[in-house]
Amino acid sequence: MLAVFAQRAGDGQPVELLRRFEEKQASRVLSLDSRRLHAAEGALLEAAEPFEALGLGPALPFGATRTLGGIHQNNVLSAARGLEVVGDPSLALALEAARRRRHARSKPIRLCASQRVIRMQPLPDPSWLPHFQLFAAVTASRAGRSLEALREHASVYLRVLSPRAERVVLEVSDSRRVLRLLAEQGIEVQGQFQAHDLASSAAYLAERGVVLPRGRGLDARLESEILEPLEKEFPALELSVDLGRCEGLSYYSGPMLRILAARPDGPLLHLVDGGQLDWTARLLADRSEWVLASGIGVDRLAQFF
Repeated sequence: MLAVFAQRAGDGQPVELLRRFEEKQASRVLSLDSRRLHAAEGALLEAAEPFEALGLGPALPFGATRTLGGIHQNNVLSAARGLEVVGDPSLALALEAARRRRHARSKPIRLCASQRVIRMQPLPDPSWLPHFQLFAAVTASRAGRSLEALREHASVYLRVLSPRAERVVLEVSDSRRVLRLLAEQGIEVQGQFQAHDLASSAAYLAERGVVLPRGRGLDARLESEILEPLEKEFPALELSVDLGRCEGLSYYSGPMLRILAARPDGPLLHLVDGGQLDWTARLLADRSEWVLASGIGVDRLAQFF
């Protein structure tokens, strides 16, 4: 295969190369000024001071996204030499966290990175690019304290968004409890909804006459360990527990969060998503291990700024 690629590359003509550069969406240049992008990235890295900031490689072992994230390989830019181009820095961070915890499991590991990634699934808007900058953070530990980690992740993004937004909304949930509530109603939705499609699960449940609770006072642990401390730190923050969140149920395996924000006179935009995952438990063959990952699109944040 490498020989075929080498042959085809050597046969290319400059005029043809320019044509393909103009046609390939993955080759298009971001219209956003890079200075704004780096300003948003710098604000995130500064807010994530408790996390060790890493410079990640551009590739992962082939199949990493499918094995851990359950994402179809067609959505990844597969490469030769047993590699695939990174589509989510959370995967690389989780792999590095597992590597470290294999040798030392005495304390939690906190890592973060900002990386330009590419994804190959069809895009709903032709103006969107398949490549974009993602900031991600992970905390890896074992047994308990995942809610504390979720609060710490939320604080990173809130320190960046709260001074700049007209409204900031934080919603927390727990995939295990949502699945139990759905099972009691005879509803099976796991795997049907993407994390970014906020309206899909609400419409699905409404069509079936299912109403799941959303608001305050619905979960004592989420209230005491996440919402109440954040409410003290960010008094203007709008907080709720959403036990009807079905997006990401097949992805996350515990507490989940999302953060929405609005500029003056603008709509609420879904900027942050995250939650507990079973990746390190599987990588280390230890069910007590967990990793919590969260992320935000830096391109979108820069535009928000």
